[in-house]
Amino acid sequence: MRELLLIIPILLLLFACSSDDEPKFFTAELTSEIDSLLTGIMTTENLPSIAVSIEVDGEIYNYCAGIEDLETDNERQLDSQFRIASITKTFTATLIMMLADEGLLHTEDYLMHYLPDFPNAEYITLKDLLMMRSGIKDYADADFLELIYAQPFIEFEQDSLIAISAALEDEFTAPDENTVYCNANYTILGKVIEIVTGNNLQTEYHNRIIEPFGLTHTYYPLQGDYELPGSLHGYCWEEDHFIDYTELNPLWAGAAGALISDIADLRTYVRWMFYGFNMNPAIQQERLQTITMQGAPDWFQYGEGIAKLGGFYGHNGTIFGFCTDMWYQPESDATVIVSVNRLDLDDHSQATDIFLQLSRIVFPEYVSW
Repeated sequence: MRELLLIIPILLLLFACSSDDEPKFFTAELTSEIDSLLTGIMTTENLPSIAVSIEVDGEIYNYCAGIEDLETDNERQLDSQFRIASITKTFTATLIMMLADEGLLHTEDYLMHYLPDFPNAEYITLKDLLMMRSGIKDYADADFLELIYAQPFIEFEQDSLIAISAALEDEFTAPDENTVYCNANYTILGKVIEIVTGNNLQTEYHNRIIEPFGLTHTYYPLQGDYELPGSLHGYCWEEDHFIDYTELNPLWAGAAGALISDIADLRTYVRWMFYGFNMNPAIQQERLQTITMQGAPDWFQYGEGIAKLGGFYGHNGTIFGFCTDMWYQPESDATVIVSVNRLDLDDHSQATDIFLQLSRIVFPEYVSW
């Protein structure tokens, strides 16, 4: 009897340890459902690979499947670096917020203080640019994308991109009337950052965001740096085959889309982005005030360099060969990162499609779609 009494506490202790080790959120049933969804999408949509990382209150679900290089048939790795495209806009907006926090500029400043010769500069504010409400006509239209698709190593200087949009002055609309997605807004903001700091964008991204917040696999490429580190390749589908678009000149996207990162860094970064990078909380609260994009459903909104989908804050990014989604859900302290190594000329993001479907399964209480 004494031996039995001694065994019972040990069994209870073992049971307690075992139950604590079991996932509370990512149950076997939920994990299986997510696995099945992602595997099905990769097959039906003809995607070379998918990498997904979801973190909820410290628990992490990872999915990484498919091929990273169609020539070698090597499997996709979760820690591969890739082009994050328009997620770069959130970094650019963060730099503007940091400069505002330091009193080096104000988001209500008119563009005329920085680019006096730009059309409507006396009416367009930095806030208008941040919130996609400048009324500027974008240089990155369908014709421009076709040019990049045909000549992936073509070089455009920041000033020449701004000049292309300036030449479209007759197609501008009044600022602060409509929220219309426009890459030129962020190309201009990149120029403002360089004017205010006296440094190039690479230096400012690195010194203010990348190094202080431990983003060890994130960087802004230099002119002529067309390759990606590692062995992940990006592809475009054309008619009946894939074309490798891993190597291209991303600087035509500049402050609107040239950064390279990985899943772990984006998971770290998106939390910092939501909580304000230790800046004045009033600046961050202003950033999180969002407006519905023109022609979009009510649940698709934009703030100062941050998008809002239902209860999620973040951004997506598309550039030939790669599409990425990065989102944070504050109530559940959850991050969702989706990376797909395919993006075609139609600019349709499979990563966003995946995020929308995933969130219905994992976070149904925070979706509106």
